[in-house]
Amino acid sequence: AGGIAQRYWDDVLNLCIDTAHGVRLRSLHLVELVLRQGLVHPASAFPMLVALQIDPVPSVKRLGKKLLKVQLARHSDLFEQQLTQGVETAYLFKKRLETAIRRRGDEKSSVTISAADGFVFVYSLVNTGRASRNAFLNTLLRRFETSSGTSDVLFLRFLASLISELPFTSVDEALYVVYQLNRVISLQGGLLLERLEACVKQVSDKSDEAIPDATMKAE
Repeated sequence: AGGIAQRYWDDVLNLCIDTAHGVRLRSLHLVELVLRQGLVHPASAFPMLVALQIDPVPSVKRLGKKLLKVQLARHSDLFEQQLTQGVETAYLFKKRLETAIRRRGDEKSSVTISAADGFVFVYSLVNTGRASRNAFLNTLLRRFETSSGTSDVLFLRFLASLISELPFTSVDEALYVVYQLNRVISLQGGLLLERLEACVKQVSDKSDEAIPDATMKAE
């Protein structure tokens, strides 16, 4: 049983973020059974369980909350290293659902995909002390330092929206986020400024070299 579960585990996890809510619910019940019997590594389910916190269907979201809470209680030490992938999976899941709605031509759909609400629950689970809270925030904020390319812009906007709507209970939490973001902006902004200055100098040098040639041709 363990071998079969491990062989098809990735496929099962992918079905948990399918656009059809019936498929998601049945797959999640299977995940619950597999995790209960310990047939796969528990850390592998965290990204999917984090993603399902934004599920617009109450029955799926409710079961996802239950399983995430149970897994966190049992394997909290494994959660932090899977959080970044969980946020990325949540973003992918949100895009899938929105694309499915557009394809159906159901622009007036009453289904609301609120990522912020789901992560409010996740934050409430990990906000048991300063150390665990800061570790959670650091993991999210670190993603701003590792992103590159235009494809990351929408994801970073998604991530920024999540962080801004977390249910902070003290000024320290907000100030910690501001401090870390200021550090990222100072570092990345300095590097960006250096690249811009290098590009401007390169263009200026090429312009200076082209002036004599243009003068000779005119003569």
